[in-house]
Amino acid sequence: MKEIFVFAKVKGGKQFIGMYGSMESLLEEVDETLEEMNKTDLVNDVYFLSNGEEYKLLVG
Repeated sequence: MKEIFVFAKVKGGKQFIGMYGSMESLLEEVDETLEEMNKTDLVNDVYFLSNGEEYKLLVG
């Protein structure tokens, strides 16, 4: 079951990236999704919700 909601904070709101099911592969899957969407410029603005809490996805 996919329970991790991933989004990017952009001017004026949030841009949905996807729903994911595993913390272990989250960064890799989000990277792939951003490449497919041609939105790699959002990589430093990515956050995720897990169990109702918001976290910044740290890259690098």
